[in-house]
Amino acid sequence: MIQPEFKSLITILNDKIFRIPEYQRHYSWQSKQRNDLFDDIKKLETAQQKYDDRIHFMATIVCLKTKDKQKVG
Repeated sequence: MIQPEFKSLITILNDKIFRIPEYQRHYSWQSKQRNDLFDDIKKLETAQQKYDDRIHFMATIVCLKTKDKQKVG
């Protein structure tokens, strides 16, 4: 059974490699959407320096942990 967890984006991305399967639908964002997201994340970093409880809701991200290992960095 899948157990949902609330995690920060840095926790999800830190020291991990993500592989998107070929059968997954294509990524459709353009530069504007990517820039908007990164701008929001930068603004969040600034806001967190003043207010510890600020977060950015990223909606649902589904990840499958595999036994594959690869050195990062």
